[in-house]
Amino acid sequence: VRMMDKDVIEVRILKRVCPNRPRTRAWCAILLLTAAILVLAGWMLSRISAEAAGLLLGACAGPLLAVIHIPGSRLKESSVLWKRVALAVMLCASTLYVATYAWHCYPKECPAEGMYKQGISMVSCFCITPIAVACALVKHPMSTYAYDTKWCVIGLWAITILYAVYFILKTFDVAGWMEFILCWNLTSEGVIYSWIVCLFCRRITSLGLLKPSHSDMWIWAMSLAFQANVWMIVLKKVEQAVIDTGIVSKVALVLRAFFVCIWLAYTGLMARSLRLSITDLSREKGRVKGHARAEVRWARRVLITELCACLLAGLTTFAFWGLMESKEVIEWFDAEIYEAIEDVLSLLTSIVHRADLIVSALSIAVFSGLLFPIPPPADDMNMSVKRTRTSASISDGLQSPQRRVFSYKVKDLAGRGVKLHALLDFWKSLLEDKVMPSFDPWKSSTNDVVRQAIIPMSRDRASSGGGSALATIWNQGRRVYPERMVTHNWTNSFLHLIAAVVAESMGVDEYADVARQLVTLEGLREIMADLEKKQVLDMTFWICAFAINQHASICGSFGPAPPENTPEHAEWARKTCDSVSNMRYPLCNCTEPKIFNNEPAMCELNKFDDVMRLLHEEISSFAQVIVVDEAFQVFFRAWCVAEIVEAHLLDIPGQVKIPSQAALDMNYDTLSMLDVRDCEASRRSDKEMILARIEDVTAFNLSLQGLVFGTAGLFSNWVDGQERARQISRIVRRARISSSNELGLDKTGDVLCCLCKQRSMGTVSSDGEDEDTDENSDYESSSSNQQ
Repeated sequence: VRMMDKDVIEVRILKRVCPNRPRTRAWCAILLLTAAILVLAGWMLSRISAEAAGLLLGACAGPLLAVIHIPGSRLKESSVLWKRVALAVMLCASTLYVATYAWHCYPKECPAEGMYKQGISMVSCFCITPIAVACALVKHPMSTYAYDTKWCVIGLWAITILYAVYFILKTFDVAGWMEFILCWNLTSEGVIYSWIVCLFCRRITSLGLLKPSHSDMWIWAMSLAFQANVWMIVLKKVEQAVIDTGIVSKVALVLRAFFVCIWLAYTGLMARSLRLSITDLSREKGRVKGHARAEVRWARRVLITELCACLLAGLTTFAFWGLMESKEVIEWFDAEIYEAIEDVLSLLTSIVHRADLIVSALSIAVFSGLLFPIPPPADDMNMSVKRTRTSASISDGLQSPQRRVFSYKVKDLAGRGVKLHALLDFWKSLLEDKVMPSFDPWKSSTNDVVRQAIIPMSRDRASSGGGSALATIWNQGRRVYPERMVTHNWTNSFLHLIAAVVAESMGVDEYADVARQLVTLEGLREIMADLEKKQVLDMTFWICAFAINQHASICGSFGPAPPENTPEHAEWARKTCDSVSNMRYPLCNCTEPKIFNNEPAMCELNKFDDVMRLLHEEISSFAQVIVVDEAFQVFFRAWCVAEIVEAHLLDIPGQVKIPSQAALDMNYDTLSMLDVRDCEASRRSDKEMILARIEDVTAFNLSLQGLVFGTAGLFSNWVDGQERARQISRIVRRARISSSNELGLDKTGDVLCCLCKQRSMGTVSSDGEDEDTDENSDYESSSSNQQ
């Protein structure tokens, strides 16, 4: 869906250069057909010769291609299999008939001296046909770029075949038809090369090497220069057939020189830009590791391939038109020398021209991703990941009676899933200011919502009563086993938590767009209607803020304060106050007993790994959802990492939800060097215990990077050249940001997360850790990093 949306946007941009106006196209078609009818009438009335009529008709037929197809005008997927096979069979049969005409000579016998340039026709037809057949057979999803590429490749194939037909007609000297085929080919070639220029500029623009305005300029300049060049050849043929004045030849000489200079300049500019990007990626490849390095290596290989294709296509086109220019210059300055070498130059021109057609077809097919898509390097991603458990459950150290209590509590906790519709109803009550007056969807953190909404809502109504988990109240005491366990950071925005959960139910990886909808009641209604259509409102999630009984742990205190005038005390004080009003949270005075590690069997804060293990065994579709905050601090919080480690050990599927691609790019420099040994915990013993459970830290780091960078979908699905260019552009931009950071320059301002920009007063802080107390260290294991 993301790729299709980008293609739609690309179509809209392209329409500025290639407008798809049906009325204009209809008038152009009428004009060309009228001109053709007038030419036929003139030939039938003997006003013009058969040669001139053929030239003029061919000149009218070629531009019809520009009326029939406009690049970027259709978003289309590949045809069904039988249609693709039928097209491939037609291509092969036509090639076989034309290329081997000298062997079967049907319907007209070949002359004894052989066919005109038979070898060139045969070799060129047999070389370009496999490219056309491969493009016709390949299956691709919705893509304007792939669809336009097929038009270009099959068009170049048709031109090559028609040039072979022209040689056959020239052998038999069929006047009229011979000129018609030649001019039809020339004008059609001009249209197809304009398509190729358009696609190539779109590709380079998507790579970030060319501004859209400059791309439009180059498309117009090269297309007009190419068309003028082709039409000068046509007019020269017409002039020779009617009255030879030599004026057209002189004009053509100047225009061709202009075109050759433009083409050479553009080829050099693109080659230089690609080379600089390759240099940046080569430097980055030696700095990063894991999946980040795999992406860099993949992008570098793609750019090297495209640099070679760019140079080859540019140089063959330059060689052909440079040779044509040389022929004109020699004929102009010394006609005798030209007559002596005319046959050699004609043969050489035909060879170079066919080579140019073949190379152009291959280059555009490679650019589009239809042929030879480069797979990602697997060296960094295929490392053996060991999942041998190195530590036991807490229950293993308990006596038998307490172990049974522990097991019962694990089952009780595992059954506290919440349904998606209950979460969205709760979110609606927050937007309507029914449960939390200070709530601000852009600023309120999960910690704010727990302290001021979840804890009050989950307390027993009796004045001296205790409380329950909010999930227990919503489920009316019944056990609801979840399909997903959500790992998140409590200092992250509560909006992002809900948006990520909704994104998971929708099957998307980025939650920024969902968050923008959720902040309004109208947007919430639209989302709920969409989810109801998809029948996912009953999807269940395990979220610690709702599943844990807060009244049995943190509701009545903030924990002991660290020494004053220390950074720890400032951090502790900040986390005791509301993010919006800066007022201290009200404490709960319930009578619920507070249970921590002093009662390990009944404590609800030390069983997350056991809950994950139980759900993994009982629920076949169980998976972990990792909600990434804007600063990606979730990967540097020890107890969040602990849940990721447990899922890694149990081989539980993981889904990473990121705010946006821009947020990933902004934090790329940190993530590319991600190391679980750098995670933070309030107590060194907690961090040591977590790391002790990882047997192969390097392999785990690579696996963790795979979860993050795999979210971008670089290596998961087929993408066309346009989307592949966007991906490479992101990788190159990341590499340049990293290089700038190493030089002490700040280049990240342009890639700030779109959610950050929408906030009127700063961003929700994502850093911070638990106090150095047993109670809060226990609660840190809820994957919240709350206190």
